[in-house]
Amino acid sequence: MNNIPTSPNDPVNTDILLVAEDRIKGFRRLPFHAISEQCGHPVPVVIQRLKAMMEAGVVRRVRQTLLATKLAQGALVAWSLPEEKLDAAFDWMKEQDPFTGHVVLRNTDAANPGANYRLWTTVKVPVGCGTPEEHCGILKRHIGADGYVLLPARGVFALGVGHMRRRGLRPGEKTPEPAPMQETKTVSLSELEWKVLLSVKGEEKVVCANVDLFSGLVYKMMGIPMELYTPLFAIARIVGWSAHRIEELVCMNKIIRPAYMSVMRERG
Repeated sequence: MNNIPTSPNDPVNTDILLVAEDRIKGFRRLPFHAISEQCGHPVPVVIQRLKAMMEAGVVRRVRQTLLATKLAQGALVAWSLPEEKLDAAFDWMKEQDPFTGHVVLRNTDAANPGANYRLWTTVKVPVGCGTPEEHCGILKRHIGADGYVLLPARGVFALGVGHMRRRGLRPGEKTPEPAPMQETKTVSLSELEWKVLLSVKGEEKVVCANVDLFSGLVYKMMGIPMELYTPLFAIARIVGWSAHRIEELVCMNKIIRPAYMSVMRERG
């Protein structure tokens, strides 16, 4: 492995990355074959080079981008509540509601339109468990909200330009093709497909079937040790987590992401 070129400027690696970064759309059952077909290099070479670049730290991670909303209806929700109910609603949503993701309290000038909508959340209701409207109606009654605005996820725009292609662009320059919109329509899985998904996902830990579920499959195919899965996940998100934490400390001293807990000592 030491003799395998890992620089992104290596001609073969450049060919592979130009395809792998932004030319493979949707979920492919044989992703490395799809890369091979478009870049013109054999599948073993594609896998070998990507593995070498990951081990050298040139490539941060290898994953297939999927929309979590394919198996759940997602939405952004703005909540209007009396000021005295905000803290209790925030705590309950982040700790108790299984379908709520992000929970954010925003500071705003009272003179601004919509200033009474200070609590914002994301919600994902799995297929077969009702609709976001029905679930938010239940939440509204439970937290004592005056009202809410539901903003369903209709589509997602991908940047469409990977690092290799982007580094050749100058500020203000446009790409030849506009970013395509990916629809968020839910899909139906057969009984066999659910069995495969659940067998891969496992029952020991409740993990959403989002993109990182499939990252693990790719890591396994590439021979990456399982003990590195979590570090790869964490390293890729440190910048985003840090930005969340800075906002929390500066704005309201509350945890915005409900999926983690502060281990900092309480200030006296």
